[in-house]
Amino acid sequence: MNWHRALDVQMDTLKWLRQEHGAAFAYNFFTSVLKWNSEEFDDAPANLIHHVQTTLWQADTIFITTDMMHLLLQAAHDLPEDIVWDSHILLSKRGFVLFEEPIDGVDRSNRKVTMHALAWENERVAADEEHPDGSEAIIVYYFTDPTDFTDDFNKEYLERARLKNIPVPPLLLAHFYPATVGDLLPVVSETGSEIVVGILKLFVAMHMLAQQRIGAPIRLNPDRASRKRYARQHPDGPERIITLITLRRKSVKKDDEEPMKVEWSRRWIVRGHWRRQWYPSLKRHDWKYIYECIKGPEDKPLVITERRVFNFRR
Repeated sequence: MNWHRALDVQMDTLKWLRQEHGAAFAYNFFTSVLKWNSEEFDDAPANLIHHVQTTLWQADTIFITTDMMHLLLQAAHDLPEDIVWDSHILLSKRGFVLFEEPIDGVDRSNRKVTMHALAWENERVAADEEHPDGSEAIIVYYFTDPTDFTDDFNKEYLERARLKNIPVPPLLLAHFYPATVGDLLPVVSETGSEIVVGILKLFVAMHMLAQQRIGAPIRLNPDRASRKRYARQHPDGPERIITLITLRRKSVKKDDEEPMKVEWSRRWIVRGHWRRQWYPSLKRHDWKYIYECIKGPEDKPLVITERRVFNFRR
């Protein structure tokens, strides 16, 4: 488990984006993405570079283990259609999440892409014609590991970087999604948008499940090498903590069942589901994920047999 890498990856990506070649890549990235969706974006690319840099600098550092990721993928796949963007569920105003295992998918051109990390920010937005009183936004940034050759674009980027003698960052921007609080989650509208929508659902499911006792968040200090490196590069920086989110073990056995001696070769998830539940503190009904159990020996691999729209690479 490489949870201790999370802070190094976060800070090294920020360092790269602050350098000339990193800022140039980010500018071209945001410009190309915005051209797909809008003809008029003025200074948006430059503003977004500042936003993603600020997000990485101020973000809480989170690492999600493989077993928790499997549960999140199931919960995201089953997420109710009437879920809306809600800033109250966020773990923090800004966050950075590194996955122990990446998520695979395809883009609109049917090319293979991988996602290794997410970052987000929650901001107030100035008034406009659609929201005359202003609004609240959540921007989600997707990242890929450029050394992961299962992503078709990474092969091309690394070749260009080699030819131009450009340092390779630990993570590259791969996509971003600006959402307005109160809006419904997006749906798959075209071929290739499955991974974007799927990971947004995973992002929301992650925050919703973090409010329950399914996950076991553990706050850890970075290892000694990371702390010394961070202090040397950022002597006036804030104290850093890494939140490790792993799956809380839960087992279920009926009273009238005799224990069975079976040599299982794997662990598996007994399927959970979302349910409306009354929350007295909120004075409203809200969605809760009912996590049934994980069965099988603790020392065996967790196996998921059902394929998803966006596939977890095993």
